[in-house]
Amino acid sequence: MIFFIFTILVVYTFTAVLAIPHTLQSRATCSSPVTVTGNPFTSFNLWGNPHYAAEVAEAAKRIPDATLAKKAAKFGGVGIFNWVTTTTDVPGMDALIKAVPCDSIIGFVVYNVPGRDCGSGASGGELPPGSMAAYKSQFIDPIRKVILTNPKTAIVLIIEPDSLPNLVTHQDMASCKVAAQGYKDGIAYALAQLNLPNVAMYVDAGNSGWLGWVDNLTPGAKLLADAWKAAGSPKQVRGFATNVANWNAWSQLPGEFSGDADAEWNPAQDEKRFVNLFGAALAANGMPNHAIMDTSRNGVTGLRIKQGDWCNVKGAGFGVLPTANTGDALTDAFVWVKLGGESDGGSDASKPGFDPTCALPDAFTPSPPPGQWNQAYFEGLVINAVQVPNVPDGDLPGSTPNPGTTRPVIFFEGTDDPKCGTSYNCKDCTDAGNPTKKQTVRWAAAEADRFLSEKNLWYKDKLADPNSDLGELRNLYDQSMIWTWGGKGAPENWECGVMRISACGTGSYTCLDCKTRGGIAAMCLVMTSWSILQDFYMNMYKAVSETEIAMAAEVSRFVKVFAPSVEQQTYGEIMSSVFSDFGLVLGVAGSGVWTKMIKNPDTLGMIGTAAEKAEAANENMKALVDYASQYADKYDTAFKQDFDKQNDLTLRVNMLANYFQNYIRNYTSMLFDGQETSMEKLRKLLHNGAFLTDPIGESLQNEMSFRTSIKDAFYAKLIPQAWREDPTSYPVILYQEGITTGAPNPDHAQLPSTISTLDKFQAETARVEYGTTHTLWLVSLIPCQKGFGVFQWFDCEGEIFGTLAGIELLNGTVWGSVTKTSMSRSSFGGWQTNGNKNGYTMQPWKTDTAGDTLPYPNGLETEGYFNIPVCSIRVA
Repeated sequence: MIFFIFTILVVYTFTAVLAIPHTLQSRATCSSPVTVTGNPFTSFNLWGNPHYAAEVAEAAKRIPDATLAKKAAKFGGVGIFNWVTTTTDVPGMDALIKAVPCDSIIGFVVYNVPGRDCGSGASGGELPPGSMAAYKSQFIDPIRKVILTNPKTAIVLIIEPDSLPNLVTHQDMASCKVAAQGYKDGIAYALAQLNLPNVAMYVDAGNSGWLGWVDNLTPGAKLLADAWKAAGSPKQVRGFATNVANWNAWSQLPGEFSGDADAEWNPAQDEKRFVNLFGAALAANGMPNHAIMDTSRNGVTGLRIKQGDWCNVKGAGFGVLPTANTGDALTDAFVWVKLGGESDGGSDASKPGFDPTCALPDAFTPSPPPGQWNQAYFEGLVINAVQVPNVPDGDLPGSTPNPGTTRPVIFFEGTDDPKCGTSYNCKDCTDAGNPTKKQTVRWAAAEADRFLSEKNLWYKDKLADPNSDLGELRNLYDQSMIWTWGGKGAPENWECGVMRISACGTGSYTCLDCKTRGGIAAMCLVMTSWSILQDFYMNMYKAVSETEIAMAAEVSRFVKVFAPSVEQQTYGEIMSSVFSDFGLVLGVAGSGVWTKMIKNPDTLGMIGTAAEKAEAANENMKALVDYASQYADKYDTAFKQDFDKQNDLTLRVNMLANYFQNYIRNYTSMLFDGQETSMEKLRKLLHNGAFLTDPIGESLQNEMSFRTSIKDAFYAKLIPQAWREDPTSYPVILYQEGITTGAPNPDHAQLPSTISTLDKFQAETARVEYGTTHTLWLVSLIPCQKGFGVFQWFDCEGEIFGTLAGIELLNGTVWGSVTKTSMSRSSFGGWQTNGNKNGYTMQPWKTDTAGDTLPYPNGLETEGYFNIPVCSIRVA
């Protein structure tokens, strides 16, 4: 049985004219009229809301914690929509528009159709049903007049949230029956009258949990398209708005509610899938189908008991900041629409504005009536925010104005060496007016815990155990995390990041100006912002995890179809057997095998004992069995007959694993073709039985070709196109500790002391000497022009805490690392170890002679325990 999920928007207080706060500065007069075409957010920045800015500024003053107050104040300057909810709000639009800079676009939510919110209890509109004449003459026509008097400013409108979606899911509700024709006529009139050259319009389409259902999607798209056609097919309608004031994730596999009993009837398990499914349905009806998504409060998922729980969700956080960088062809931008901190509805049944949803267990209580400020809830949104606006402290209220800054950078600073302590000058990293600022490199342990705990519940659960290896990982983060900004998690009052290298300022190593990319080797690179590095990691985790989920789901399907007698505890064994030879696919190699299935695509790599890994693998495999098996409508009869003849459980497991390995060599690369995600492609393949139609072994690629195709596919997914075109824009960052600073071994070349330009640095000739005790390395991010990089953690005592990844350079060389006590090559190949009298040298696989150490250039030789891959950025 399908149940319909709906969301409700509420009344917002709109202040017509306010002094524009500190973050919303007045603009110069724009010279010519604006014509908005295409995606408006690629040409204009979303402007802010002075009413909301004032609310945030006042709220920040009431926060006793100075650090939190400073963080909260920054959200007042976020580009966010202005709500026009009554006829008296309209005159104030003129002053707001006139304050907008020429390079910005101002957003308004047009939200006053007669009989508004017919399906809700918490909110209601100004105009009752049947007030179409007033809606036209007192609301839409005056809005049109204001826009006509401001032709030189770009404007974006969201048209009547919730209205048309309510007609899809509440056809039987008396209030919606009465309002239905008014919704259709009013929206058509608004689209026709507001179809002006400097305007872009998006009609509200609810969200993935509302119109994403099979029974709702097609009629919902037709209803929007009918309104658009009734308006005369206005060309300034760009498409639709989704997730307005809601909580859904943009992209999440499996979906947040994919485990619900009726989830199979909603193919849009996140907003990305909804945009593309609903967009296709709109296109089929002839309507423009681009979208914008409200990300103002979706920073934390997994909070709601039911997807329809729309009111003041407990534990929420501000989401991704407004941006046109969505990674999706149909999605124009992530925008902020809901004014976070203003209540969705009241939780007190004795007061006006109460809605039962606002008193549910997953709702924050107490909460005031809709539209009123909720201080405690706002503070929670700030605490749980996934991004913080990069507003210099000098631009915050009560501060001396900042004269301006350039892009943040990361550089080396010898905080451990007194010789270097006073020689470093940070001024060159920012504009000349900025004072010198120095901070320690170490990322606060609390910040490391916060970041990891948010993305990995396993980490959060294990964090309190000081005796676990997780504690060691935490200590490494405390010591080594390199994206440090003032010892905290993100830039606050300075734009110069710092990294510590103990050798800085001694021997041949020097502390140089990071603006010229000097310092140690190729490890000092411009990083455009904290968010770029963070986004890269999140995208990498998603890409890797998406493939893991697809593969593991297929294993689960085979278990379900072929081996119903296999006990649950053997799933981990199946995973180990299947993935032990596919380390490159998962970014995993070195010691051990992969025995874990990542369920949340935003998780970090799992660390733990073998027993903990096996337990996690079993639990995740169980959760995915039913999810994958619903697509299993065909299978290989011949294989099943042979499989059924085997009585030995171990033989069954091995047979299943071998069969899976055979056909995945043929088909895995297909997962990455075109624009579809791997899971979407997998579903199609499973539906038509493509994995099972070929005889075993037919058209088998050789193993290296298979690995190459998977590596290339991952490269395409992990490395943004812009970075591929300009390798010097990579945020390549390394941390190192304990480099020997004495006289170099005469047999080895020393790492160059000064590198002026990265594109001239040839890593093949560089060798680094190490001390023999407790040398730590962290290669945080090494995307190469022809390869990829992932986390790796080493301890010179010989224990490997995490994963090991191959790094392929432009010339095809793959470097790896081993410890002195673990000399076996990685399961996916690419290098071999050649012993020598002092340590070990990693040589390319092709250079195997008789175990002798070959001449460089293809390896880094070490003095001591282990070698580390260094990725050069070389321009062909």
